[in-house]
Amino acid sequence: VLRAGQAKFKLLEDEVCCGDLLFLMGRREEAEKVAQRLMSKIMDAHVDTIVTPCAGCYRALTREYPNLFDFNLNVLHLSEYLAYLIRDGKLSFKEGNKIRVSYHDPCELGRHCGVYEAPREVIKALPGIELVEAEASKEDSRCCGGGGGVLLSYPELSIAGAYNRIMRDIMPLNVQALVTACPACYISFSYAIERYELNLKLYDLAELVSLYI
Repeated sequence: VLRAGQAKFKLLEDEVCCGDLLFLMGRREEAEKVAQRLMSKIMDAHVDTIVTPCAGCYRALTREYPNLFDFNLNVLHLSEYLAYLIRDGKLSFKEGNKIRVSYHDPCELGRHCGVYEAPREVIKALPGIELVEAEASKEDSRCCGGGGGVLLSYPELSIAGAYNRIMRDIMPLNVQALVTACPACYISFSYAIERYELNLKLYDLAELVSLYI
């Protein structure tokens, strides 16, 4: 997707965790050690902008790291960067299948960081996509069940949360697919869809975009 948008980028070599989950679970000393390792690698890469497709990494880099480091890097969620590429005319799309979708707002991208419009802007730019909003969306979106360490600590509760979100808010919309912009949300929803054999496709935002390039 980035190459299609003519982006000049490098991948971080030997990437380590950002520490977001440790921050959320209150294990701050461990989180800061992990953050230090990642920050060292970022500085060694000599970049001025970081783009991440993960809502958790975005939250950590924009909310936690500025309190720990002399931090003057520009941090963008992938949805924000793709929206910029589309507005700048660098990323265009071909006609594809007509799909009726709903977008799930990740807690950490939405309520924590206020990023609501960029993912929707990207989805609406895809030819043939019909975006249908759930009543519980944006600030009122229900959690996927996987955030804050719940998926690791209480997997059954996490799956129940994902199932609740899908059945109460998404399935009544008569959509073919659910789109999200967070790996944790994606994992939680995938477990629920598989366990209950739900007739619903699941896409990460970048995955959906790639279908129209």
